[in-house]
Amino acid sequence: MNQTTSGNPITATGASVVFACVLTAAIFVLQRHFGFNLGDGGFLWYGAQRTLAGDVPLRDFMSYDPGRYWLAAAFMSGVHDNGILALRAWLAIVEALGLSLLVLVVANVRVKPRFSEQAALALLAACWMYPDHKMLDITLSIACVAVFAWLLNSPSQRRFFGVGFYVGLSAVIGRNHGVYGIVACVLALAYLCHGERSARPLRAGIPCGALGIVAGFSPLLVAFVVFPGLWAAFVQSVMQLVNSSETNLPLPVPWPWLVSFGNLPLSEAVRETLIGLGFVLLPVFALAGIARLLVRRGNDAPVIGNVFAAAVITAIPYTHYAFSRADVGHLAHSIFPAMIGLMCWPAAAGRDRRWPTLVLLVIAVITMAPLMPRVQAMREHNWQRVQVGHDMLVVPPGTAKSIELLQQIDHDNVGPNQTLLVAPLWPAAYAILGRIAPVWDIYGLFPRSASFEAADIARLKTKSIGAVVLQDVAVDGRDELRFKNTHPLLQAYINQHFDAVPLGGQDPSIQFFVPSKTPRAAP
Repeated sequence: MNQTTSGNPITATGASVVFACVLTAAIFVLQRHFGFNLGDGGFLWYGAQRTLAGDVPLRDFMSYDPGRYWLAAAFMSGVHDNGILALRAWLAIVEALGLSLLVLVVANVRVKPRFSEQAALALLAACWMYPDHKMLDITLSIACVAVFAWLLNSPSQRRFFGVGFYVGLSAVIGRNHGVYGIVACVLALAYLCHGERSARPLRAGIPCGALGIVAGFSPLLVAFVVFPGLWAAFVQSVMQLVNSSETNLPLPVPWPWLVSFGNLPLSEAVRETLIGLGFVLLPVFALAGIARLLVRRGNDAPVIGNVFAAAVITAIPYTHYAFSRADVGHLAHSIFPAMIGLMCWPAAAGRDRRWPTLVLLVIAVITMAPLMPRVQAMREHNWQRVQVGHDMLVVPPGTAKSIELLQQIDHDNVGPNQTLLVAPLWPAAYAILGRIAPVWDIYGLFPRSASFEAADIARLKTKSIGAVVLQDVAVDGRDELRFKNTHPLLQAYINQHFDAVPLGGQDPSIQFFVPSKTPRAAP
C-alpha cells in the first residue's frame, strides 16, 4: 500500500470497506453450493419460505422472532426465488454489512487507519463468521458495539432514543439481542454515571431510551394487532423459555485443560485447545475490560476509550450466548464484541496492530477453517451433488443419502394434496420438498407439555398425511431428548394411526411410517 493510501483515513477506510465487501463476495462464490444443514439451516429456510407464502412466524410455525423472516422473505420476493441459494445470497449481503461495520468501528480509533491492518482484521473476522444461517445474529452483535460507541461519544437525549430504538428493533429479529441490548443499556448508564459522578445520565437516558425501545419494537407491536393469534403465540414462546429455565440445550464447556492430548491427533488437540481458550477469553476480556474502564478511564483518548467501553459493555451480555450452548458455533456468534475490544485496547491503539492481528488470524484459520464446507469437501473428496429444491448443492454422503431418501419417500407416498410429517431434527425436509409442515413444532428438540402436544395432534388430524419420517436419536447423547420422550403423546398417536415400514440399508435411527388402514386402539 502506498504512503498516500496509508496516510489518508478516508481512502484507507474506504478501501478497507471495499475489501470487506469483495472478501464476502469471494467467500459466497466459493462456498454457495457447498454444504447443507438439515437442522438449523433448514429451520431458517423453511420459515423464510412460509413467510414469503403469507404465513406468520411464531403463530403458524415454530420460528425465531419474526423480523429475520420478514427481511429474508422481502429479499426472496425481490429476486423472485425461494431457494436455498437465494437465502444464502441474502445472508452474504448481511455478512458484508457486518464485516464493513466492524472495519469502520475499529478504523474509528485511529487518526490514520492503515489499510493493511484493516484488511487483516477483515480476514480475521470473516474466519469467525460461521455458520451462514447465523449471519444476522453476528452482525447484530457488531452493530450493538457501534451504537453504544455512538452513544458514549456524545451522550444526548437523541442518542439515548437512538440506542433504545436499536435495542427494540433488534428484539424484533431476536429477543435475545433485545435482552442483551437492555443489559448493555444498564451497563452504559452505570458507566456514564461513574464518569460524571452524578445520576444525570439516568434522568436523561431512562425515559428516552425506553421510548426508543418501544419505537424500535413497534413493527412487532403492529403485527400483534394485524395478525390475530400472534400475541398469544409470542406469549406462549416466552413462557416456554421461562418454564424450561434454559435458553438452549446446554453443553459442557470445553475448557482447554480438559483436552486429552494423548487420545487425539496433535492437530485436533491443538484446535480443541484453541477453542477452549476462546471460552476463557470471553469472561477474562469482560473482567479485564471492566477493571481497565474503572481504573484508567480518564487516561484514554475519548474516541478510543468510548469504542473500547462499548465493546466491553456489549461483550458482557453476549458472553452468556456463548455459554448457553458451549460449542464452537456459539463461540463464533459471541466473540465479535471482544474481538473489537482487543483491536481497540487503548494501550495499544497507537501501535502497529498488524502483527497481533496476523497471529489472531492464524489462530482463527486453525480453529475455523475445518468447519468451512468448501474446505471439508476438499479434504474428504467424497462429497456428492444433490438437488435441494430447485438448486444444486454439494454435500457430505450422509446428507446426500438423507435428502435422497426424503425425496424418494415423498415421490412414492405423498400425493399432490397431501403432506408428510418429518420429526424431530430435519425441518429442512419441508423446504426441500415444497411441503407445508402439518404441525407447529417443526424442530422438536425440547420437551413439550400435554396441552401443547394435544394442539399439534389436533393440527395433524386436519391434514392428509402420506408418510411419517421419525429419527430416534438421543440429542447430545441425552436419552431424555429422544422424540418418544420429548413428545410421548405425538409418538403414541403415530404408533396408533400409522404402520412402520422397514427401510433396508438406511440408518437404523430413521423410522418410516405409512397411514394404517386399521388404526389401533389407544393404549
